[in-house]
Amino acid sequence: MPSFAARLRAALTGVPAEDITTALSRGAGAAPAAAAGGAARGRLVGPGGASAPPPDVVALLAGVAGAGVPATRDLAGVRAWVVEAEGAPPLALRDALATRAAEREVPWWPVVLDDALDDDALGDPPAPADELAATAIAADGRAWLADRWELLRADDDERDGDGPPSPAAVASVRAELVGAFAPQQGDDPVALLPATAAWQVPAVLGWAPGGADLAALDLAGALRHWEERWGAEVVGLLDEDLVLRVARPPADLALARELARELVAAAPLLATDDLPGPVAAAADLLAPALVGASWWRLYWS
Repeated sequence: MPSFAARLRAALTGVPAEDITTALSRGAGAAPAAAAGGAARGRLVGPGGASAPPPDVVALLAGVAGAGVPATRDLAGVRAWVVEAEGAPPLALRDALATRAAEREVPWWPVVLDDALDDDALGDPPAPADELAATAIAADGRAWLADRWELLRADDDERDGDGPPSPAAVASVRAELVGAFAPQQGDDPVALLPATAAWQVPAVLGWAPGGADLAALDLAGALRHWEERWGAEVVGLLDEDLVLRVARPPADLALARELARELVAAAPLLATDDLPGPVAAAADLLAPALVGASWWRLYWS
């Protein structure tokens, strides 16, 4: 029977799980791409388990300014290809690779990766029964966020009520939420992960912040909803943070309030860590910062 990782990646990418299992058993680490005529791409090169980048990774990197030599890295059983940015900011390299990956429809998606990220930072993968949700998460993401929000509202009686937060506290939380992402060359590599869109990146790794009562597939549903509505794309994957760049941010305060409540539903610490009082009031304090904001940083610790 195909492994959970193979079945999840199949549900997300449309590649048959058996094909992914065959590739993994050969050491490829890459899911074959769904292509015209059913052709599969990506294989292991070298005897005895020695690996080299599959042809689609080589083609993806060829001629891209700033792309170093790719090295394989195991992330909780998922093989990634990690590329150091040479003479270019990691974010610029990530953007160039994302553009090319979308144009060529290859089964690899780039993300700036925290160099310290290890298996301990990856949450336990969802239970196999949850794979069934993978093909429907686009429709479920908004509903899941609404349910999470109502649960937070129900817990309002347990929140501290020490008066409104100080202007300095509000400004600090807003700055953390929408501050620009500037990964440094040499510290934060770009990883190519077996995904076909940015919203899939946490799910294919089983990434879910520890202690957040958050399943990887539920988070993927929220990410897809935000990507479709706001053009919000995961560009950075850190230990307990996600960084998204936003192409179509809310243009007015009413839309920003709606978005703020969704962001707080997914990452409650945005509103509950330093902003005492009712959660709705705390989320509304974040809303002005989201109007026209090009960056979101979601954190869980």
